[in-house]
Amino acid sequence: MEKLTPFSVQLLEDGRHDYPDWKTFCIRAKNNCHLATVGQMDRFHEKDYERIAYLMAAAPDLLAQCERFVAMYIADIDLNLQKQLFIDTKAAIAKAKARLATG
Repeated sequence: MEKLTPFSVQLLEDGRHDYPDWKTFCIRAKNNCHLATVGQMDRFHEKDYERIAYLMAAAPDLLAQCERFVAMYIADIDLNLQKQLFIDTKAAIAKAKARLATG
């Protein structure tokens, strides 16, 4: 599988359709290519759009770590490697949460 790079998040619009809390966000690839827009169609979850965008941006890191976790678990690795696997997985989750918290 091709190695993915974490994506970036860009604020596209602040105050969409004159609603002050309605923001839209763009998910961009490393080459700055637009991948997705979050929050453009309706404002039902407007307070969550930024968090959703950052979670989407963290997806490549989370996917890579999950794939690594499954591969190593299936391989029945030794206890030291299992411990490191859990540490790395916990770090990937923490990184995603930090991106959600800080935007």
